[in-house]
Amino acid sequence: MNQPIRFCAILTGVLVATFLLFSAANHTVQARVPTPPPTSCSTTTIDMKLLVVTNGKTESDYPAIKQILDYVGTPYDVLDMSVNTGGITSAMLSDGSCHGYYQGVIFAYGAYVYTLPGMAILTSYEQTFGVRQLNWYMYPNNDFGFNYPYSKVITSAGTDSASFTSAGASVFGYANTATPLVLSNAYIYQGTPLNAAALPAGASVTPLLTDASGYALSLIYTLGDGRQYLTQTFDSSPYLMHDLVLAYGLINWVTKGIFLGEYHVYAAAQVDDFFINGSEWIPGTPCTNPITHDRTPPDATSLPFFRINSADMTSLVAWQNKIQSDPLLSNFKLTLAFNGVGTTGNTDWTGLPAAGIANDTLTTSVQNYQQYFHWISHTYDHPNSLNGLHKSDPGGDPDTPQVDSIDLEILTNQYVATGTGQNLDPDPRDTVSPIHLSDFNPANLVTPGVTGLNDPLVPTYLAQDGVRFVVTDTSVIGQANNGPNPSPNVGMVNSYAPSLYEVPRHPNDIFFNAVNWTDDQAEFSCIYNNPVQPPYNTFTAAQILDYVSSGFVTGMLMGDMDPQMFHQNNLHDYDGQGHSLISDAYDQAFSKYERLYKLPVVSPTLDQLGQNMQNRNAYNLSTATASLTSLSGSNLTISITVPATATVPSAIIPITGLNGVGAETYGGQHISHVQVSRGQTIILPVL
Repeated sequence: MNQPIRFCAILTGVLVATFLLFSAANHTVQARVPTPPPTSCSTTTIDMKLLVVTNGKTESDYPAIKQILDYVGTPYDVLDMSVNTGGITSAMLSDGSCHGYYQGVIFAYGAYVYTLPGMAILTSYEQTFGVRQLNWYMYPNNDFGFNYPYSKVITSAGTDSASFTSAGASVFGYANTATPLVLSNAYIYQGTPLNAAALPAGASVTPLLTDASGYALSLIYTLGDGRQYLTQTFDSSPYLMHDLVLAYGLINWVTKGIFLGEYHVYAAAQVDDFFINGSEWIPGTPCTNPITHDRTPPDATSLPFFRINSADMTSLVAWQNKIQSDPLLSNFKLTLAFNGVGTTGNTDWTGLPAAGIANDTLTTSVQNYQQYFHWISHTYDHPNSLNGLHKSDPGGDPDTPQVDSIDLEILTNQYVATGTGQNLDPDPRDTVSPIHLSDFNPANLVTPGVTGLNDPLVPTYLAQDGVRFVVTDTSVIGQANNGPNPSPNVGMVNSYAPSLYEVPRHPNDIFFNAVNWTDDQAEFSCIYNNPVQPPYNTFTAAQILDYVSSGFVTGMLMGDMDPQMFHQNNLHDYDGQGHSLISDAYDQAFSKYERLYKLPVVSPTLDQLGQNMQNRNAYNLSTATASLTSLSGSNLTISITVPATATVPSAIIPITGLNGVGAETYGGQHISHVQVSRGQTIILPVL
């Protein structure tokens, strides 16, 4: 939520008390109480918003700052020194009396304190209101609590290993602080903290990260005049792992643990094409057609078919149970998107040697495994496209013979799932029977190939059949009703059917037609050698696994809700020892994750993801504001306002650090969700 800088008239007679916001989170460092100014206010108010200082937004750290704030949903203003050449004015920061407009300040580069016009005004504001300053990157300097000159510099070609001090373990309490954090692909200044003799009266330094040589790489400098600086001496960017690990703790620190927005770690995986067979890209498959030189389609008719069996599901259940035995991963559960025609005993859809349900162990054993997974519809018989299909007759089916309709695809799959819906299958070879899935939500759908969503009529037909949540493909650019999130953790309302909500989903380099790593490596090589794309064109299977799993970890640490896409081929126990492409990817991803973090992983269903994204979008559109008020002799209160000009009638406002009624506890912090209507202000005590 990026809001424009507020300009207010400068008032005379500044009578402002020191505003010390206590920490409402378990893992934040307490500020020292500054010496109060000569005059004081009976009531002091500070807005829950951050000020970010940049010079042209060109710093590599600026997008890292923006990323964490946008994913969390914490409001901020940007003061761009290249645009606001006049710098800071008093009216930007407060009403000239007892109301401050920012609860914290972030500098993309700490040295801007020497060039920012009006820095003395900002310093006074920080002193008066007890507002913290976070310097995302700065070389060691006396003014930031370090000795100068600094000792050494490590270029971006080198690395350093940062260990968490006891104070660092408090600030970054959600991280696995027992494991040193590797700093890489960044300039790193190695310095030492000021010793006691060199510190100003009342000042102190508290290192948070130190390396093996004893250099301080991050520290808190409490200046003794009401200010606190947290300064990092290494560079960052949005996808550097050290920034992803530290970013949330930095925001938590600068806000003193109470802020608008929320943060969770997500790992949602959806597996398409369950019950039906699919193509397998086997090693030796030509990358291109030798005559046309066109790339071989991933579902070319020359490819063999593959379908998992009951033994694969036994292995998958055992693997998922093992994952869930880890307290951090107990919520992780796969979602299986199924095509019901694969349960009817028709070998056209299974590739089995003999027809009949009795000859299909995947179907006959369904009650041995179905209860361990979430289930959603992927249509009944996976037509090539939903585009053009009629609602209740096959007249719009572009395939031959014309048999498919939206009702057949949606209602027949519901019938297979639970016995509700309606059996509309016209094929006499199909024995259609309910399989009684215990965790099936008919509101959820994955359309084949993400088709039908931009058809003028199909979305309405889907909505009429009870579908509310569908997925899009984040790799698709420039196509209406498809593609990536319009903003972090927000989906899309379908333009033809407003009750249909689209949840963006990530593809990855575990391909839908890969059964094992030799398959995946063969297709990966074809893709990244046509044209040649170094270094991926030479990746081995182990490197592909590392690349994919690292991508999963990146999304998890960002707080990205979007689910990952897989297919039934990826579930195969390829070595008979319980290993599959999906299990290998998540085993490695979770291992990497737990070396870095100790927050529990959340694994929402599609409808939960859709609802979360709708709530986030409503929060964004509400332009909600909040303020913390300290009244002499009373407890701290928070006021939350949705203006009368908001474009949504109400919104659920997330507030981290507030222990309200029904508050969630996540990673040792309270998160309250407060519903506020347009034009309404709600005041709550901060407990």
